[in-house]
Amino acid sequence: MTWVPFRPILAKEAETTEIKIEASGNVDYNIETNSTNASKDVILTKGDLIIECQELTYDGITGDVTASGNVKLTTSTYIYQTETLNYNLKLKTADLAEFKGKVKISSDEYHFTGKEGTLENTTGTISQVVMTRCPKPKPDYVLTAKQINYDDERVYLRRVVLKIKGIPVFYFPSLSFKTNNNDLPDVRLNYDNEEGVQVDFDYAGPVENSRSWHYKGELTTKGSNRVGVGVKHYLSDRLSNRINLAYDFDDYWVLDDQIYFGARFFSLNLDGTKEFSDREETQLGIRLSGNYWETPVGGFRVGVLARDVYAFDSTGHKYGGTYWGSQLNYKPSKYMLLSYLRLDSDETNEDFRDFLEDYKLGNNYLYELSIPMTKKYSIGLEGTYNPDVENDWVRRLYMVKYENCCFRLSVGWNDLSESLEMNARIKF
Repeated sequence: MTWVPFRPILAKEAETTEIKIEASGNVDYNIETNSTNASKDVILTKGDLIIECQELTYDGITGDVTASGNVKLTTSTYIYQTETLNYNLKLKTADLAEFKGKVKISSDEYHFTGKEGTLENTTGTISQVVMTRCPKPKPDYVLTAKQINYDDERVYLRRVVLKIKGIPVFYFPSLSFKTNNNDLPDVRLNYDNEEGVQVDFDYAGPVENSRSWHYKGELTTKGSNRVGVGVKHYLSDRLSNRINLAYDFDDYWVLDDQIYFGARFFSLNLDGTKEFSDREETQLGIRLSGNYWETPVGGFRVGVLARDVYAFDSTGHKYGGTYWGSQLNYKPSKYMLLSYLRLDSDETNEDFRDFLEDYKLGNNYLYELSIPMTKKYSIGLEGTYNPDVENDWVRRLYMVKYENCCFRLSVGWNDLSESLEMNARIKF
């Protein structure tokens, strides 16, 4: 293999970076025109930029590179594969024909194909895109988008269709998520005997002027359906406020507001919900939680909470009240989570307990266990034990879990309610 190192002609020599061209075939350099032609297994390197191809022409005066034949363009953040490429080393811009590529976001790699695209430094625009995190030759799911724009901080997708096993199942007018994996869309499929099949979704639109639109919905075959839209304000890197207005298909509106503050050692959540219905259910809550404290015997986390809840029954009588408590979580391994939750209240009416589902007033002992059977399958156990309530148990679920690179699926049996429960979630 031969190679020819040289520097392009620039107005300011101090700003240049060495360009190296290698090839197992011919490398011809024309000193008069400051241009290079190379063939067969060509590799051009400039800093963290690498262009690999079979035929390459480089103009040292303009900075233009023309590459063809199994072209691979690699930078610190993305990889593109195409048959032809036009790239300008001075402007760091490129025009792509039909291609496939890979972008590394946090610890994950997103694979995509596109009809055409343009690049400029670390930003890009791609049209007719198919994108997925599933590395299989035939991915379990894909996001097809009319257009993708991305920069150093965010990825923006327009007119997106989610397809599972090739079947369209959901449409997003727009999606946006950070390159550190924050604000990824959340789509879940659930089933239980009471609610039937449920589809829950929560996703964000593009962030503009430190705010973004959010879309949320809960659709069921038996229970109540609800869809809503809200706006999230990013007041700082640690402080955000999200307001959401939803319409319930039982003919009433729901307004909720959530404030989140995340610090180095703790997080603070404030939330409020108001139903504009005959029940007028209202909830106000606060939770202060420490971050996990890692020790040789596992991780510990403590938190305190308080919540005021009330509603009106069919006779117009107001019921509810305030409860408060503290919680200790212990996570000895990634397969086990044990919690103790103590809740107290001065209220004595039984209707107040209807607001509490997976736990009750008094001493709650919660557990989540996962026993691996194979690389993808495991047996799961979840429950809440409370000796202060009748029958002692609040929840008890036995399930089989399946998890691969981009799907989580669990099917279980709740022996207290004698019902089947299923939960499926895509890991974007």
